[in-house]
Amino acid sequence: MWQLPIDNDVYNRMGEGWWEEENPLNILHGSITPGRFAYFREVLTNRLGLDPGDLRALDIGCGGGFLAEEFTRLGCQVVGVDPSVVSIETARRHAAATGLDVDYRVGSGEQLPAADGEFDVAYCCDVLEHVSDLDVVISETARALKQEGISCSTPSTGR
Repeated sequence: MWQLPIDNDVYNRMGEGWWEEENPLNILHGSITPGRFAYFREVLTNRLGLDPGDLRALDIGCGGGFLAEEFTRLGCQVVGVDPSVVSIETARRHAAATGLDVDYRVGSGEQLPAADGEFDVAYCCDVLEHVSDLDVVISETARALKQEGISCSTPSTGR
């Protein structure tokens, strides 16, 4: 099967505009974030009966912070990780402008800037098709999760 190469540098070139409606990266927010977050909220609160205020969440490949901000509004303590410095800076500015406390860190899924067992929940959306070593990302995610932690991911249709 023929596959298009993934251009991860697009996040540095266009990452300042994550929150601008005319930016192509914003399509993830306007049309996809609400449905994804509704699903995550349903699973965490209704199906698993967890109190989001008690959860430390890790957003792997957070981009401009769309889901990180939603999880923060739900009550989670969120750490967002992304290899794009431009995207992290954009996410930080937006969270600060909206009064949200999100801990954004530059890093990759292959080498998470997180302590062992630091998180209750880890999630990554539209990320796994961008990583260089899927097995290492899965291993790093498991390392960063508490033993009873929960991991979720959603791939994009790009690959």
